[in-house]
Amino acid sequence: APVADKKDDADWGKPGPAMLAALIDPHGEHWNTHRTYLAIDGEPVKRKSGMVRLVGGSVGEGTSVHLSEDWSDDSTLALCEGIESGLAALAGVRASGGAGLKWNVWACRACDGLMNFKLPAGITKAEGGPVARLVWLVDLDSVRKYDEKQPKTWHRPGVDAAIRGAAAI
Repeated sequence: APVADKKDDADWGKPGPAMLAALIDPHGEHWNTHRTYLAIDGEPVKRKSGMVRLVGGSVGEGTSVHLSEDWSDDSTLALCEGIESGLAALAGVRASGGAGLKWNVWACRACDGLMNFKLPAGITKAEGGPVARLVWLVDLDSVRKYDEKQPKTWHRPGVDAAIRGAAAI
C-alpha cells in the first residue's frame, strides 16, 4: 500500500505493507478504511506521527471493525478496543472450540470507540436479532492518573471505557 505523503517523517510516501480494515457504521455501511502500516517482519511501524491512519475523512461515531460475523440464533457479540486485541480474542475462542458459542468480535478502535459504541438496531434477541450476549473484552493497560489526594493512583482506561459504554446501552 502506498503510504500517504507526510513532510515530518522520512518513511511517508514510500510503499510498504499495511493492514487494512473497513470501519462499519451502526447502520452496517462502510464509513472509512482504517490502516496500520507494518514493517517487513509484520510488526506495526512506529512513526513519529503515529502508525494508524484513516484513508480519508473521519472515524465516524459508533464505527467498528467487524472481525467476524458468524451469526446463529444464540450469538455473542464481543466488543474490544483494537484490531489486534480482537484477533487475539477470536483466535483464543476458536482454538478452545468456543464453548459451543458463536462469537462475533468487533473492534471499536480505541477506548473512546468502546465507550461510545452504538448497538445496531434490531441486533439483540429482544429485538428479534441473533445477539443473546454482549461482552466487553478490555485491555488492562494501566496509566498513572494525577490525583492530589492519592498521587500514586493508577487507572485502567479500557475498563473505564467499557463500564461507560455498557451503561450507555
